[in-house]
Amino acid sequence: MKTKPVELIVISFFLILTLILSGVGVLLLNPIYRDVLHDYHILFDFIIFIVLFILFSAVTVRVLLAIAPLSPGNFDMLSRRAFYWKLITSITEVGGMYFLPLTPLFLKPLLFRLFGARIGKNAEIAGKLIELPLIKIEEYAFIGGGVFITAHAITHDSILLDTVTIRKRATIGLGAIVMPGAEIGENSIVAPGAVVSEKTKIPPNEVWGGVPARKLKDIEPS
Repeated sequence: MKTKPVELIVISFFLILTLILSGVGVLLLNPIYRDVLHDYHILFDFIIFIVLFILFSAVTVRVLLAIAPLSPGNFDMLSRRAFYWKLITSITEVGGMYFLPLTPLFLKPLLFRLFGARIGKNAEIAGKLIELPLIKIEEYAFIGGGVFITAHAITHDSILLDTVTIRKRATIGLGAIVMPGAEIGENSIVAPGAVVSEKTKIPPNEVWGGVPARKLKDIEPS
């Protein structure tokens, strides 16, 4: 991936600042529980540090997005828009998604929301999402384990960013991949291992599968 040295410096600055703030937070909170936990306070320090690191990272991302939203488009990898994507994605990955495997299933939607994803009530997500501000998952959707939903696609010298929408009660089967610009219709099913290509629009009440995914059959409305 093409990256300028100044981009690495800026990204590193934000990550180091977040680490420092998290460390200061632990130092300020430590006296509150140190006498109660005795020798176990070190373990609790580590847990508090991780929580603060996630929260400070999420706040940084949300502030940046409030100033300048991450917008769809096709950009040169050395453009300012591509750099902004690298910054948002780097903070999100290091500050939140690295801890995704340790996050209980019922807390994963909350973690994704913290970093900008729009997720409806009772949506279940066992897979991984990339470019959270460009992903919308509606109520009662189910995202299976090993699913990879990304709102970006990179070629040699450019990056495509496009929104991904998963409608109400849609189901994404185990190990499926959903590419930028895709839309999964209400009550539709993507079969396990399928690859939904860029800008594919799956209508409501259909089953799609294969590589690339194509319509397999209709299903009754839920």
